[in-house]
Amino acid sequence: MNEQTSRSLQSLQTWLQSVITHPNGVSAGILGAQDHITLTPEEIESVVPASSQLDSISKIEVYGNAYYARLIECLGEEFPAVKHALGADTFDSFAFSYLHQFSSTSYTLSDLGRQFPSFLEQTKPSDAGELGWADFLIDLARLEWHYSEIFNGPGTEKIEALTSENLQSLTPEQFTMCRLVPAPCLRLDEFRFPIHEYATAVRKKHESPPLPAPTLTRLVMTRRQYVVRRVAVSEAEYCILQELVNCTDESIGSILDRAAEHWGNEMQEHLQEWFERWAAAGYFVGLESLTR
Repeated sequence: MNEQTSRSLQSLQTWLQSVITHPNGVSAGILGAQDHITLTPEEIESVVPASSQLDSISKIEVYGNAYYARLIECLGEEFPAVKHALGADTFDSFAFSYLHQFSSTSYTLSDLGRQFPSFLEQTKPSDAGELGWADFLIDLARLEWHYSEIFNGPGTEKIEALTSENLQSLTPEQFTMCRLVPAPCLRLDEFRFPIHEYATAVRKKHESPPLPAPTLTRLVMTRRQYVVRRVAVSEAEYCILQELVNCTDESIGSILDRAAEHWGNEMQEHLQEWFERWAAAGYFVGLESLTR
């Protein structure tokens, strides 16, 4: 293959990809791909010959339709609880609109649904009023995207997690002058509904749970042995854990002193239990001393 032929093949491949993936269809894609090959829809047969059954446009549309069908299928696998809540046909309609607005540009399908929760937020009816169906769907999509990010991202399978024994080996002074290093897969988020219970029921395949009532829900999510795990926690535990994760330039002692002003009684009763549970769940993978 000479250089001229190679360049022509590359241009043809790029042109075909642009035409097939155009959100407004093949004809619009042909007009939008003029930088690669200058053609009108009437001239398309010079590149894609017609067959006895299909003209050139129809042949390309077969691939275009299959492309979007596959992406919609992938979104359904990424957001099974949202698909269940909406119903297959309605979900496919939402997914098709989403793909038109947020075209797939990544080399991996793992990024395909990244903007889906935002899309649902943007398309929420302006007169929706108090918390209801649309808000539930948005929260559900956010949760399922967290699941995908955690599952596909870095985990702790090859990292030694911080254990209770590690913590107990430190003096109180050493402990309070350290900061905790969170696991790379640790996520914390607040939701307006107990959507984790709904998602779990849907994934059991045999349940069709009702729409839950609005209840502020705080979840801690992580991954252990390639299984995404989540637990609902109290406001105090969530806020303290959030500070320990996010305040990277503060010591454990400084954070706990500040937290005691708000959660003194609950901290005194549960703090040791919380740290033991965090260690058992692998929320943290190390300690860093902040002493100089």
